[in-house]
Amino acid sequence: MPSNGAELYRLRVENAALRRDLESLREAQAMIAGLRDETERAFMFSVTLLAKAAELHDEETGNHILRVDRYAADLASRLELPAEFCREIGYSAALHDVGKMSIDSALLRKRGSLTGAERREMELHTEYGWQILRQSDRLRMAADIARCHHERWDGNGYPRGLSGEDIPLAARIVALCDVYDALRSPRPYKEGIAHEEVRDRLAAADGHFDP
Repeated sequence: MPSNGAELYRLRVENAALRRDLESLREAQAMIAGLRDETERAFMFSVTLLAKAAELHDEETGNHILRVDRYAADLASRLELPAEFCREIGYSAALHDVGKMSIDSALLRKRGSLTGAERREMELHTEYGWQILRQSDRLRMAADIARCHHERWDGNGYPRGLSGEDIPLAARIVALCDVYDALRSPRPYKEGIAHEEVRDRLAAADGHFDP
């Protein structure tokens, strides 16, 4: 039988080893958390750059993408959607027009009405955006938004003529926020419209938005 002194010594050695292992584990966890935070910052920075790149063609949009992001996140929160949904739409909405990077810049800058062929080409930005974003699991919601934010509740939108709840919820939210900001914002060719009037216009746009 081992003496009490030998047993106590063994326990002390084991406890010291456990403390060292625990400290090593804490250091590893802190390092992993730091790497995770750094990766997340890099991801968000990349999303912002990609969204800004989509707007280089149009100097008149100002901070449109940032406002649509915030409107979308706020509206999702007011609808009491899950916190993760609200967080994700809060950066995904900014990428709704990323497909415009694949459209001829001369067409994007054209003043006045588009021809039929030009309009069909412009409408393809929804599919181009989906093709760009669907490659990333983290950007699946953004891909749905890019593809479907011009669909209409009554089925008369594009590119696929989806209707009602067949349109992804995130895209329905961004569709409303996108038009709201476009109407509210002043442009060289128009004044910004007051919130109350925009609200009334959107409410009267029968068949366009999710009721």
